[in-house]
Amino acid sequence: MNHTQQLVPTGWPPRRDETAEHHIVYRRDDEFAAWPYYCGLWLTADGSVVAGFKRVPTDYRDIDHYNLVRKPGEIVVIRSDDGGRTWDDESIVPVFDMSITSEAELPGGASDEWTDLPPLDFTSRDTLVMGGGIPRLMSGDGSRAWVRASADGGRTWRPHRLLPNWDLPGVTMPGTSMYAVRPDGVMLFGVHAWAPGAQNPLPVVYASEDGGQFRYLGQIVPEAPASPFWPGGRFASAQHIYPRLVVLADGRVLASVRYERDPRGLFWVEIHESLDGGRTWHWLSRVNDWGHPATSSRCRTAGCCASTAIGSRRAAASDIGSAPTRGAPGGRR
Repeated sequence: MNHTQQLVPTGWPPRRDETAEHHIVYRRDDEFAAWPYYCGLWLTADGSVVAGFKRVPTDYRDIDHYNLVRKPGEIVVIRSDDGGRTWDDESIVPVFDMSITSEAELPGGASDEWTDLPPLDFTSRDTLVMGGGIPRLMSGDGSRAWVRASADGGRTWRPHRLLPNWDLPGVTMPGTSMYAVRPDGVMLFGVHAWAPGAQNPLPVVYASEDGGQFRYLGQIVPEAPASPFWPGGRFASAQHIYPRLVVLADGRVLASVRYERDPRGLFWVEIHESLDGGRTWHWLSRVNDWGHPATSSRCRTAGCCASTAIGSRRAAASDIGSAPTRGAPGGRR
């Protein structure tokens, strides 16, 4: 069982940014457009803001979460040239067709290994990465993780590629566009591993030096043993999901993960820490009482800030690292 070893202040209220402006990014009366959290939000090298989201055709008579997740739709990106105030529909670029459920259905009929493409520069703000799962995002045994990358700030995207499973029975990217870069230039990102009979995925770390190869590096949390307190069924706990990694200035790697006791409202954010570049991990802290998945950002005035959307009770923002930061952020968003 995990325990915090120092006194942690609680009861901090959500902090509203009174300077925030609200603008419509995309809206259609016959589509459900959502999930920007794990489809991506980036500030590219030319100052453009690029947002990724899913758009699913619907007449709004059935807006059940699971039905919307499984309906055919597509993942797209859209661009703003004025800091997010206006968004150009003409800039929309499709990234993934959600009706694809097998490698044979990919454009070209198979995974493209990018062998004829130049290396990716993961330190560039124009290098964007997006991924998911086949046959779907939260699929289990036998699943494959697809990934696409852009080297020009989201204007064009490399062909679909499937990540190697490295003998894991199933692998999917958890929809995250966030990756982190170590001081030696190695890119790290979180992946869900799946196994037959497992009630929940296992968050693991993949690494790549230049986008040529993607290798398994380590697992963020221990495997969860079978327990009568996790009975299974539709609302079986997914436990640890949605790993987001950030590299601090002193080389420590932090991963924010959602711990799920029950997906109907009992979940919170935990922070796990690696002191050896993502190879091995230990539990560090719990960010909040309850809340949605967190995005971790390296800050100039604090080690790291984790932010979540307001959920069943409250949002949270915490300093979860202690080292000062300098230069470019260690996590790309």
